[in-house]
Amino acid sequence: MTKYDIPISSKQLFYLALLILLPLALAVAAVFWAPPKPGHGKSDGVLALAIIGVIAIGISGMLITAAKRHVLELSQNLLVVKHSLYTLTLQRHDVASASIRAVSSLDQLGMSTRKNGIAAFGYFSGWFWNTQGHLTFCAFSTLPVYLITFEGSARCRQLALGASPEMIRSIEAWSHAADCPIAPAAAPAPF
Repeated sequence: MTKYDIPISSKQLFYLALLILLPLALAVAAVFWAPPKPGHGKSDGVLALAIIGVIAIGISGMLITAAKRHVLELSQNLLVVKHSLYTLTLQRHDVASASIRAVSSLDQLGMSTRKNGIAAFGYFSGWFWNTQGHLTFCAFSTLPVYLITFEGSARCRQLALGASPEMIRSIEAWSHAADCPIAPAAAPAPF
């Protein structure tokens, strides 16, 4: 199995962290500065801070995962993209062919709706629908972005990937190998 690091933008991860952690900071400030309601004591404030702390730990874990999990794994029979909290797994026998093109803007990706993913400040990770109604997996935060369109029986029809030229050459070679997939063991011919 060959592994490639998907490039990520630390600037966009920083913006994503601000987007998530700033409301938590405001919630902590509200707990300290808001006057307590009648019948509420210090224990209620401590409980509120504990709840905010648990949420902050969970969100911090998600941000650390987003910062550390960004790899493409290629083997003879599998293409696996692990990006942030999301994973794409394609079996080679499900891919009849693939076409790859570099895109210079988000409009060229043709994405319409987020299904389950993150899209903020140029950081895209997860599942999206494209304008033709096909499922697209996005894993990019830096340029260049390549749009890989799969033909065949794969559930995911497109992969938008921030990649190096070496990664793209490997994916292209993998997809051409899919033209001659390894067939499952055939039943013996009758005599």
